Amino acid sequence: MSVLLSSSIIRESGVKFGTSGARGLVTQFTDEVCAAFTCAFIECLKVEFRFNRIAIAIDNRPSSYRMAQACAAAAKLNRIDVEYYGVIPTPALAYTSMQDKVPCIMVTGSHIPFDRNGLKFYRPDGEISKVDEQRILSLEIEVPELNEFSELKVRDKAAQQYMNRYTTLFSEDLLAGKRIGIYEHSSSGRDLYPVLFEALGAEVISLERTDEFVPIDTEAVSEADKSKPEIGLRNTRSILFFLLMVMATGLWSQTKTVSGYEETFWGYFVLRRSRLKL
Repeated sequence: MSVLLSSSIIRESGVKFGTSGARGLVTQFTDEVCAAFTCAFIECLKVEFRFNRIAIAIDNRPSSYRMAQACAAAAKLNRIDVEYYGVIPTPALAYTSMQDKVPCIMVTGSHIPFDRNGLKFYRPDGEISKVDEQRILSLEIEVPELNEFSELKVRDKAAQQYMNRYTTLFSEDLLAGKRIGIYEHSSSGRDLYPVLFEALGAEVISLERTDEFVPIDTEAVSEADKSKPEIGLRNTRSILFFLLMVMATGLWSQTKTVSGYEETFWGYFVLRRSRLKL
């Protein structure tokens, strides 16, 4: 029986690294391909880091859980333990993993279409570099055959730490007296944001939650969508429409750096300025 090497599996899959992470069609992310990326990622980091576990989380795409199972199975066959944090925002996974100084894999396609998905990789000190990507693609690592896929049990540690980073930085009355509409759609943070905003004193109103996955490109907003907040504020002045991405991106840059001090203060400034405008 021929030995399957990670570089060959990845190359033949057609999955490519993009702006942030590896992306491709769901049909391209087979169990074997997910395993190949995981094995190469782990081997790539062994040169610089010592670790015996990795963290994994997913978004709400229907294909994400199976991909996470494949990644977890491959890691375990490499004698690496796995902590699974379920459906959470990418920054939540990256933040907790950096605090724990362990690598992590986020299964998410971000805003790309429904029939696609992706894998984002983080070192213990932040997102992988383009140099790391090339090493992952070129490494010739034997990929074990995946025969068993165990159920992944969710730990709430990452979600809780993500919440705590804001509730410890801001006072509980930061948004007191404000009614905030949160556009939830199928966001991976939709169950966290209402609780977080309420913890900061706001009255939260859920908007357009759906069980059908909705890919949203935050940089390509239609004219109809642009007018929604305008109309809402004109008709109901007491309701403030906050994009879900406010909390997800307020300190997003920290996940890409080792220290992140500048980004922490930048995030604080953004929310302070928002408060002054309320």
